[in-house]
Amino acid sequence: MQSFRSWPDQPWAWPCSYEEPFGYTVQGPLPVEDRKGPGYFPGRHLSKVNLGIMMRKLYTILVDDQEVFLEKMRSEFKKIEFVELAGSFTNPMHALRFLRVNPVDLIILDVEMEGINGFEFMDASPKREVLTILCTAHQRFEELGYDKRVVDVLFKPVEPFRLKVALQRALDALNFTNHRMDNQWNEIEDNYDYFHLSGPGKGQRVRVFHRDIVYLTAVDGMVEITTINRHSIHMSYRSMKDIIGGTSQGLFLRCSRKYAFNVNFFHSYRDHKVYLNHTEEPLDLGKIRLSSEFKTFLDTNKI
Repeated sequence: MQSFRSWPDQPWAWPCSYEEPFGYTVQGPLPVEDRKGPGYFPGRHLSKVNLGIMMRKLYTILVDDQEVFLEKMRSEFKKIEFVELAGSFTNPMHALRFLRVNPVDLIILDVEMEGINGFEFMDASPKREVLTILCTAHQRFEELGYDKRVVDVLFKPVEPFRLKVALQRALDALNFTNHRMDNQWNEIEDNYDYFHLSGPGKGQRVRVFHRDIVYLTAVDGMVEITTINRHSIHMSYRSMKDIIGGTSQGLFLRCSRKYAFNVNFFHSYRDHKVYLNHTEEPLDLGKIRLSSEFKTFLDTNKI
């Protein structure tokens, strides 16, 4: 987890931007309810941060079966301030186990290793969304690497300047992803869109605001819509896909074929169940394989 120093005296009250000593710019005053005093970091308002200049470190692991190469890379990492080495591994299987339980932004990965090659490692990774830079001595792997959507392909021996360029690309890609997700949060907060659902009587309509819907349940070709008031349950003959498509992008996340939930009400996930605020019973997903979209959601801002 990245630590932050205490805030200067009341920076949230300043109408101008504040940059030093943190390396990011807070644009304008924060809302009154978020003025918690020195030492408080307003994570809920990352939309106020210019992520392009935010001093965000890349939590990185190195995977290569040659210790000599790892030692050289560790030495170069010490000269690059925006990278933090989380671990280095000569055994790819140990790296995969590390990935399952630790937050990682970037993998610098050798292509040719004993037992498993770099492409097989990427396919086996429990976190497909983690950025990857490939290292290889052979040019024939370059095109295949970019087909796998890696950030960059470095040729051994890796030049220090070329390494720093690749790492900067990875940092830019990470900041772009965070910025895009933060913009989605802003759209959700200001959501006043609604559905007019057919009522129980002929010609009746019930207005339900998108932001008040807690979760959706697919039931016998229909969709059950549960709102903040647990006793307020509505039915729609539209498909789950159509209903989600009619809301702001990012507001609802489909976690299984049966359920989709409003991300604003997410509380926790454990034992194959999604727990939501304003509901008594969790959404039981059963022992299904989680979608990549849901995995990405769970891993976002993980510390």
